[in-house]
Amino acid sequence: RGLEQAGLVPASELVAESSFDEAGGNVAATRLLRLDPRPTALFVGNVRASIGAMAAARRLGLRIPEDVSVVGFHDAPFAGYLDPPLTTVRLPLVEMGRQAVDHLLALLNGEPVEDSMVGTPPELVVRASAAAPPPLTP
Repeated sequence: RGLEQAGLVPASELVAESSFDEAGGNVAATRLLRLDPRPTALFVGNVRASIGAMAAARRLGLRIPEDVSVVGFHDAPFAGYLDPPLTTVRLPLVEMGRQAVDHLLALLNGEPVEDSMVGTPPELVVRASAAAPPPLTP
């Protein structure tokens, strides 16, 4: 949606599905980082897969974030201890759980509940694994 709002067409070859563990992140990132032109950033489904993606980048001789940025999803306390510390998107899970319980209790009490998604905005936790992309070379 964000790409389309920016007037860009999503490219299916820039999406790699994998398992949500270190091995899956490694395999998916290896495929993406071997593309020509190579992506300047990877957005990875969770912190564990991000560890594998970072390992793939290093194995291919790439520096994080100078050559490729890596951003994970679902922040975890240990993400800040990786090398470099991993930039992540943090979901406010406690608040999301509170809203879900409020909806459930209202339903159990026979109160009307609007059909709506339960959720709150995510937070970008900026650490050292992401930077501006390197300059384009002709």
